Amino acid sequence: MKNKFYNYLYNAGVPVVELYAPLNDWTKKFVVPAPNNFWQIIISVSNFISKYWEFEPWYPEKVIFSLIERGLIDGLAMRLESIESLLTLTDISPVVGTKVGGKFISLDLNDSIAKRWENAYSAVDPKVKKRVDSELSAAISLFTRLKIQLQTVNMLLTLPLGPALYSTEEIRRFVIDNGSGCEFVRLIFTLREMSITDARHEVYLIAKEFLATDACIKNEDIEWERAVLLAWALGFMFDEFKHLPSEDRIWLMENYFYRAIAAGVPVRQFLQSYLLSSRWVVEYVQRNAAFALSIENNLEQISVEQEATVLSVGLFCASYNKTFLERLLDEQSQDGFVRGIVAETAEKDVDFSTRFHPRWLKEVLYLYSHIKEAVLVDWMKDGDSPLNYENKGELMKLLAYFAYDGEFERAIEYFKDEKSKVPLRIFLEYLREAVGLEDVVNAQNGLSFTEALREAGLLPANQDIIEYHEQDGQFHWNEDIKI
Repeated sequence: MKNKFYNYLYNAGVPVVELYAPLNDWTKKFVVPAPNNFWQIIISVSNFISKYWEFEPWYPEKVIFSLIERGLIDGLAMRLESIESLLTLTDISPVVGTKVGGKFISLDLNDSIAKRWENAYSAVDPKVKKRVDSELSAAISLFTRLKIQLQTVNMLLTLPLGPALYSTEEIRRFVIDNGSGCEFVRLIFTLREMSITDARHEVYLIAKEFLATDACIKNEDIEWERAVLLAWALGFMFDEFKHLPSEDRIWLMENYFYRAIAAGVPVRQFLQSYLLSSRWVVEYVQRNAAFALSIENNLEQISVEQEATVLSVGLFCASYNKTFLERLLDEQSQDGFVRGIVAETAEKDVDFSTRFHPRWLKEVLYLYSHIKEAVLVDWMKDGDSPLNYENKGELMKLLAYFAYDGEFERAIEYFKDEKSKVPLRIFLEYLREAVGLEDVVNAQNGLSFTEALREAGLLPANQDIIEYHEQDGQFHWNEDIKI
């Protein structure tokens, strides 16, 4: 049963307790599960989630809970209801004191109900038997798929001692090389145990290599198990976000920003935590600039139209930025833009139910716009800000304009406005304090900003913002500038 990763993600975020309701109701109606019975697992999982889901802190395994295929649950409950209905047409007393080993053993039912069904089945006419056989065949197929999913979740929730762990080499073979023959529950258990021990770095290497495979990057058809590995790997990598090398953070943002949001990973939380760890204003602004650029370069597909044109995350955000340049942070603008995308695809009669969800797109725009404006966190309040000027918010926005190549015109418009709160003179003072010119990008931005100010008539032709000193071969801020 292969499907696109987005098929699993489409239901992500649905209250997880609801996913178990059909089967949970069925078990309470028809069986009193014995310990370790499959149906007891359902009740245990449902009870745990209903009690702790909203209160437990986020951890990578949570993304797996939302990947349980609801169609399997609904389908299996319906098939079991049908079998029960067919076999209760015959009033047969259950056999007492015998072990069931017949037709319904594959469903792992409680002994008493399985015995009743076996006896009833032997007594019904051939037409009913044929209908039961049809329902049973479908039920067993659904049950087999659902069983491994619920056992995986149960293992993650109940924290058993668990099976013997796989070796690191076995893990790599199963995860990277798509090895067969592994026990999936044991595989997930091993990854989870490694991730909370000193082997966490080894898990990082495996997760990084797995996410870099073509099957993950290109989002090809995958089995549920592979979808779980992909979602879990995303959860793990973003959980490690602050500790990753800078190139890995950018790579994640360029290749998995959208899918991580869709999978239920709290991307906003991890980005905020990382931005708040900035040590200085230039570092904070540069981190925002790098993330904004990585989102604009993101090639993850949001939709594929009938003409075979692709709407990527980067194009989606660039289009929004171009349309609402002056109102990036306005939530009504974001909602309207998403509704327009949804309406446009609906008119073309394309099924995007497995490709995007408005809630995901709104979160993409929220994060992009707030990163673009460097306001995803109030770094000057909650971080270690050296700024003491009264109009900190305005100043931070201007510093962001300087850091984002090509945004100088917005800064020029700001300084031309007589109502602006931060004069150019004050901004240049803080620019000298906050931005180091040893960085080539900062030096280039300084030169470009100088030309932009001159063209706008805001800087005399005989003055420069930065100067080149032959003594050390470096650029330096001109501290004697007079405006």
